[in-house]
Amino acid sequence: MAADMDMDHEISTVTESLRYVSGYLDCEKIIIRNIRKHLENGIDESNIENYLKALIGYLERSTETGEDANKQMNHRFVIGFIYTLLRTSSWRSWVQSIQI
Repeated sequence: MAADMDMDHEISTVTESLRYVSGYLDCEKIIIRNIRKHLENGIDESNIENYLKALIGYLERSTETGEDANKQMNHRFVIGFIYTLLRTSSWRSWVQSIQI
């Protein structure tokens, strides 16, 4: 049985964390840790993928508002990283094996 995920809460948590970092590596670490948390909590891959797609949508909309340049840059880093991650067939094993 797959566990449920509160996508709105998760998106809010990630975007709040992104406010306090600078640079693509720190942004990637936030996403990797977030995905690992969901895997450890028993969320299945398809739910995580749906969540990541929803996160992309939210971040894309937020970059259109013309807010703080650092925030926009971090959101763009995350969007690119997630797009790349979702195109990788072995994203789950990669996320679990990478040392951060």
